[in-house]
Amino acid sequence: MSNTYKIIFLIISVILFSGCTPKLTVKALQPAKITSEKINNIEIERFGNDYINQTNSIEEKIANRIIDNKKVFNITNNADAILTGEVQRSTLDYNIYYEHKIDYGRCRVFRVEGKNKTKTCVEYYSRLIPCEDREYFVSTKVRVLKPSTQSILFTKTYEKSRNIRQCFDYYYYPYHSFTRNKREINSALAKQIASDIIDDISPHYKYYDLEIVDSFDTKNLKVTSKQKEALDKIADLIEEKRFTTAKELLEALDFQFKSKSWEVLYNLGLIEEASNNLYNAKKHYENAKINVKEIDALELINNSIQRTQKNLEEKIKAKSQLP
Repeated sequence: MSNTYKIIFLIISVILFSGCTPKLTVKALQPAKITSEKINNIEIERFGNDYINQTNSIEEKIANRIIDNKKVFNITNNADAILTGEVQRSTLDYNIYYEHKIDYGRCRVFRVEGKNKTKTCVEYYSRLIPCEDREYFVSTKVRVLKPSTQSILFTKTYEKSRNIRQCFDYYYYPYHSFTRNKREINSALAKQIASDIIDDISPHYKYYDLEIVDSFDTKNLKVTSKQKEALDKIADLIEEKRFTTAKELLEALDFQFKSKSWEVLYNLGLIEEASNNLYNAKKHYENAKINVKEIDALELINNSIQRTQKNLEEKIKAKSQLP
């Protein structure tokens, strides 16, 4: 390997492997946005201008919403609320343009070299090929009404779009000859909207990617090489969600450090948060904060304390909305 390639390889390696912080995805239960009424029985009216199965997509999502092994909604006519609305837009806008494509099968300019008159192509022919830029768009307005008064408990307009660029190498039929899958794609967008709707009107989970601490701040803590290796191993275990083993190893380290390592306490909090024990998680984060010296670490801990406190409050609200 030449020196040039070695340097390039080293640069790529540094980019790929430096600063790669392990992450853990955790979920937190959030309440519905409708707080004035508890809604478990719901009536769904067919949406206006619905040619993309928006109503059916919403019905499917509502019928299958389960939180803590409990079915959140019953679809019935004798309801706590009526869900209605209309598809305001279901469109496909397109633009035709052309791109140059090199035809490597046809050489335009050759270079002749050597005694054998070897031909090398230095310039190929190119040709214009037709392309389309298609923008699919769906807008749906939703209203949740109180049956007795028809007053609006919740209203919102949802929008989803998808862009597709496609070039046609051989045969091209202009847009007006067929729909370019408009109904299929906009129906898929309607399903995405249905997911957003159900998250707004029902308790739901919010997901976070949280940083796992895999190294010690050795400027403020005396650490052995064995303890460094242990924390690195623990970070892998947490990332793999092997929480029982990781917790046992962290508790052993915490005993060794006499609860003076914010890194150990933080990772213990992370495990509790991932296990939905938010009160215990917050306590670990608060204990970790006592030992923090660096600004970046302090920001990480403060964010964790604020997050768990907020999610603990939201969890209580969400639980009260379940049947």
